[in-house]
Amino acid sequence: MSKPLFILLVVFSLIHPFSGLMAQESSPTPIGPPETLEELKSVLSRGWGAFPPAFKAALNEALSIWQRLYQWLKGWWEVNWGIKFKTWVDSAWERIKALFFQRETIFKEELQKEKTEMGKEIPDLQKNFWEKFKEIWQ
Repeated sequence: MSKPLFILLVVFSLIHPFSGLMAQESSPTPIGPPETLEELKSVLSRGWGAFPPAFKAALNEALSIWQRLYQWLKGWWEVNWGIKFKTWVDSAWERIKALFFQRETIFKEELQKEKTEMGKEIPDLQKNFWEKFKEIWQ
């Protein structure tokens, strides 16, 4: 195919869809507001009758789009990053566990120190509380 013919086809394909829109005539009778309550009722009932199926169709279309997007994203993640991310999380978890297991003895020693300190302070606290209670009573 020659280059000028290709360009002509491209230009025609870009212009052709819009020519149909511009060539349409307007309706012979103008559309206006309903004149009576019966006309209003019929317009509303036709509109309301079309709403649930249209809404359901739109929701189904949106659901199918989101499902396809989810499937594509899930496949892309598994192919590109899933294994790398899992190995990174596993290695980070192992480092954190190792850090806590190394510090376990330190934690236990500190806990024993706190227990002994609290054991000494609690009787004093009880004594002080009882003395304060006696002072308030008298």
